[in-house]
Amino acid sequence: MLGTILAPLFSKYLIANYAGQWMSFTGEPFSSRLQRFILRSWWWRNGLVMVYGGGSNQPRQVVPIFASTMTAKQVQRGSAAAEKKQLTFPVQILFVGRLVPAKGVDVLLKAASTLLKQNISFEVSIVGDGHDRPRLETMAKQLDLEKNVHFVGPLPYAEVMSWYEKAHVLVLPTKSEGFPKVLVEAMCFGIVCIATDTGLIPWMLKGRGFVFPYGGVETLVAHLRCIMEDPTIIQRLSKDGNTWAQGYSIEGVREVLSRLFLERWNYSFMKDEDKGRLDK
Repeated sequence: MLGTILAPLFSKYLIANYAGQWMSFTGEPFSSRLQRFILRSWWWRNGLVMVYGGGSNQPRQVVPIFASTMTAKQVQRGSAAAEKKQLTFPVQILFVGRLVPAKGVDVLLKAASTLLKQNISFEVSIVGDGHDRPRLETMAKQLDLEKNVHFVGPLPYAEVMSWYEKAHVLVLPTKSEGFPKVLVEAMCFGIVCIATDTGLIPWMLKGRGFVFPYGGVETLVAHLRCIMEDPTIIQRLSKDGNTWAQGYSIEGVREVLSRLFLERWNYSFMKDEDKGRLDK
């Protein structure tokens, strides 16, 4: 917060990357609202505020942007996996992220418990770590999910690719998000994504995934059942999701930022041999 206030005093080139949900939401902390007010104000008029989904009527300095952690080579690997994706049993359900209450993993566990009672063959793999992990592991035991739910723990990004290759469905039951990179990564690998209707998620998954309200266990179960009962859904959404996600690579982000810096400040960080790509 202090940096947001003081930065315009020290630099001509002001850049703020607002990684959370830019649009206001119920239960949002006061500190987030205050920071957004400052970034939208006259005080930041000469800067760039990069946000995930800016909405309408935003000041000039607020610029919608996307993020990526995938290289072009990893995108190609994802496309190869997507071509082979088809429904098999047990259905592989994946969560990738921090294990904290706001991510809503307990909602996924409750949905898994319902599927178990309905005698559906599935496995849930939870990749990631956090202070909520002990509580979630206890909850999984109490719900008799020890054979169906596996806590993988934290993994290097390169190893997460292997889990994307195996998964059929990714569930993101989070309370709030901006532009969740995990959805882009999963769709690139042909995974059908189910996530809460917050931030840019409805736009990201429109026509190529499913959304549900935060805490909506019954709706999540219904979406999972829909996917498991119709093999053509995975085939169709796997292809559609991969096609959309191919445009979101690190190289793509770099080119977008290069164009933006040239337009605003006549500044380029591209190498001479790369500049020609911007004109294509």
